[in-house]
Amino acid sequence: MKTMKKRNEFTLKHAKQDDCNFISEMIDYSNKNIKAELGYPRCDDLEELLAEIEVYENLLEESICIIYHNEKPIAIGGFLYTPGESDGYLIGPIVLEKYYQKSNIIKMIDLMLNSKKNLLADIRTVVSERNSLLHESLLENAWIYSERIREMRFDLENIKRSPVKYEITEVDVTGSVHIDTIFKLFDKTFGWKGDFEKMEELLGDSNKVACIADKTNSIIGVVAWSYLDDTNFSRLEYVAVEENQRRKGIGENLINHVINDGINNKMKHIYLSTDIDNNAADLYGKIGFYDTIVSKVYKKRLSNNT
Repeated sequence: MKTMKKRNEFTLKHAKQDDCNFISEMIDYSNKNIKAELGYPRCDDLEELLAEIEVYENLLEESICIIYHNEKPIAIGGFLYTPGESDGYLIGPIVLEKYYQKSNIIKMIDLMLNSKKNLLADIRTVVSERNSLLHESLLENAWIYSERIREMRFDLENIKRSPVKYEITEVDVTGSVHIDTIFKLFDKTFGWKGDFEKMEELLGDSNKVACIADKTNSIIGVVAWSYLDDTNFSRLEYVAVEENQRRKGIGENLINHVINDGINNKMKHIYLSTDIDNNAADLYGKIGFYDTIVSKVYKKRLSNNT
């Protein structure tokens, strides 16, 4: 007896180059519909998404998937992760309005998780506060709420170089005698709990680090920022100032250095992410950064990767 194929089913396939037009359309759809917008990655177009994937040293085909309903493409999703590592970020899904229902979203997320169940263990996802249906779907599917964050942007077009009153030195962290000092300052400021892997993320070619030292040549402030190939923006990653040196303009001058570097490299924007209650947000706002999106972060550990 011939088995009839189920109707109303969802299937998942890894993206191919032929899918780029559909992926672009879905990114545009998400950006224009606040109920479907993402928190991270929030990309203006396919080019920015590909650049973000490249940061993780991965490929479109391994990172993005197309979800089909009865062989018709109706959604995109995927993961940002570095091959060989067990943690990553869930992307989306971004779903056409006709299919954007809680029960469907949960099924699509399960499909995506199953596609990486032998590769990834700890998953996070960052969702715009305005995408209420995706929030409900994650909570109903046993994701754990973690924190609330904000994405901020500084526009560089028609901006003059910012004043820098301190001597700022860019350092090659990989060969710097100050690497332990820089790590300890970041560790203390951001609660890395001695995890040096966080520091290793700053050692790649796309990252830059600059410092301010006092009269004894002790580092009292550090900033780290990054560039992505073939994009018109940079990202402010970390700013840290020794506690007893704060309120002296050191943090502001370090950020101004990043702004000037962006101008020199003909960037159009600088982005950053920060906790919603971070006191540094006031400093960012004073300098000229503004909120683009506020998001909630959720996490999930896959049970078959303990």
